[in-house]
Amino acid sequence: FFDRIIHDPPSPRKDYSLYMEELYKQLFMVLKKEGIMYHYVPRIGKLKGREVYKEIIIRLKKVGFRDIKYSEDACGIRAKK
Repeated sequence: FFDRIIHDPPSPRKDYSLYMEELYKQLFMVLKKEGIMYHYVPRIGKLKGREVYKEIIIRLKKVGFRDIKYSEDACGIRAKK
């Protein structure tokens, strides 16, 4: 079990499975209570009006993460178990 997880996947175009709910469930399971995960989110699709981070936040909430915050400056999401 881990206190902190840094999830820095490549672009979803290279491996979309790293952005799927199933992986988020596994990360949630191995994170200690009150643990924090940082999820790097590339800015793909931004020019086309797609905000990928919002899709990820929905998945993270669905598996149980809370206190989820997106930082555009840091290009990432911070979520707590």
